[in-house]
Amino acid sequence: MTEEDDEFVRIEREAKMRKAPAPTGIEAMVCADIAKRQHLGISKYGTTVADNPLALREWLNHAYEEALDFAVYLRRAIEELDRQEKK
Repeated sequence: MTEEDDEFVRIEREAKMRKAPAPTGIEAMVCADIAKRQHLGISKYGTTVADNPLALREWLNHAYEEALDFAVYLRRAIEELDRQEKK
């Protein structure tokens, strides 16, 4: 069983405990990705986002920088599609 499979099992178990439907398909993949990112963040920074004492402005700056990166990734993908369509 892979780490991703373990995350699916854990998410499903927690959903049953809450008596909520377990996510499936893409939603389950996103939940597993979030769990992986949390584990990575804890190992890298030694804390969870909830327990991190950054000021609100610092959180907003981090989010803004991530949004800028995301815009660059999207633009790059759009340019690639445009180049493929011209061929």
